This record gives sequence, structure tokens and C-alpha cells, in this order.
Amino acid sequence: MVNAILEGRIVFDNVKKTSFYLITTNVAEDATILTALAMGLALPLLPTQLLWLNLVTDGITVIALASEPKQDNVLNKKPRSQKERILSKDVIPLLVFTVLTMVIGTIILFLYFLPEGIDKARTVAFTFMAFSQLFNVINMRSLDMSIFKIGFFSNAFMVFALFISVIIQLVVIYTPFFQRVFSFEALSVSEWLVILLFASVIVFVVEFYKAVKRRL
Repeated sequence: MVNAILEGRIVFDNVKKTSFYLITTNVAEDATILTALAMGLALPLLPTQLLWLNLVTDGITVIALASEPKQDNVLNKKPRSQKERILSKDVIPLLVFTVLTMVIGTIILFLYFLPEGIDKARTVAFTFMAFSQLFNVINMRSLDMSIFKIGFFSNAFMVFALFISVIIQLVVIYTPFFQRVFSFEALSVSEWLVILLFASVIVFVVEFYKAVKRRL
């Protein structure tokens, strides 16, 4: 009986985290486009770039997220209602904070690099969105526990998925064929540092939210 309850909770939690992650990334992409249009800006992300993010960046990591092993507090949680939905209202604040972080970061970097050309600005915006999603999938390994408590390497499949995703992002940015297809330009080391610094902010935003939530 205990094992059945344990497995049921693991499955429910993983489905909830995976669904929430996909919704978060898609809402962030859509909100970025709408924000740019409302500001009278050119599109920071092209349709082909959005398609790549949804199929490749999200597709690989979401499989790893669905395979997240059990966490220490899974049996300590109160029994949930039979009517509880996969996406409940308790995750809405986290959705808002995550989406805002992605949208604001994308628009700021897009505007900052726009004087260097539209293709450079879009490459930076795309790379920031991709890596903020990769950082966010680490956040989504738990909707309440700190990733520093869970451990960054406790899910080997996730580590592998992140590694493959990073390699693919590098290939698509630096390969001439993909540069033509997606209108990308190569990024310098300093540009990478700026992008990764901005993208990593989402980890600390979500960690702060989880810490506040645990205290309430």
C-alpha cells in the first residue's frame, strides 16, 4: 500500500511539474512577442526560432523532467483532494514570476543589442530564452523544495539532457547552414557571459519564491 501511494505521488508530481514547465515556457514566448508588438518593436524571436525552442530545447529536457526520481518529502505531504487538478491555482504566482523574468530579460537584451543589427539582437534574445528555459527546467524539478537541497546532479538523465541541449544550441548558432536558416550570428565570449548571467537570474527568482512559500 505504501509503495502504491509513493509511486502514485511520484507520477502525479512529475506530470504536474512537466505540464507546468511546458506552459511556463510557451506563455513566456507568447508574452515576449506580445510585449514587443505592444512596444512597437520588431519581433525579437522569429517563428522558426520559436519552433526550434518548442521542439528541441523543450522536447529534450521535458523527457528528463518526467523521469525525476522521488524526493525526500514526497510521503510527508498531506493527502491531496481527488478533485485537485494537475495545474492548480497555487502555482499561478510561480508562473507569473517565471514568465516576467523571461520576458523582461529577453526584451532588455534585445534592445541592448539592437544597435548591432536585428540578426544579432535576435540571436541574443533567442539564446537568452533558450538558456533561461534550461535553467528553469532545473527549477521545475521541484515546485517547493530548493534545488540546492535536491542536488544538481541527483537526476543523471537531467544532466545528460541539459548537456545535449547545450551542445545543440551551440551547433545551431555556429553552423553556417543553421545561421542562414534561423538568421543567427555568432556570439562572442563576452556576449555569452552577459546572456548566461541574465539567464541564471531565473534560478534565484524561483528559489526566493520557494523560500517565501515554505515560510507561509
